[in-house]
Amino acid sequence: MAAMDTFDSLAVEDELEAAGFEKSRAKAVASAVRDSRAELATGAALGALRAEFKTDIAILETRPTVRLYGAAAGVVAAVAAAAVSIVIALLALLPGGAP
Repeated sequence: MAAMDTFDSLAVEDELEAAGFEKSRAKAVASAVRDSRAELATGAALGALRAEFKTDIAILETRPTVRLYGAAAGVVAAVAAAAVSIVIALLALLPGGAP
């Protein structure tokens, strides 16, 4: 579909009048259509919005992963500390004692 860069209100008014609209109604409809075109998004604007959403989604997808890795690191550190404590306690039970 080709982009419409201009809107010919007079041509629309003429077409509406030819179709049986009164002059004042044809002018009002053409004006309303012209004004509503400003609210329409272009393909380029939609593409930019889509790219922005993709970026936001990618950021949101990585956040739980970062938290998960942070939590996993904390768990690994706690397990390592517990393992070291157990090894030291076991060494203390040996006949020579803990170093």
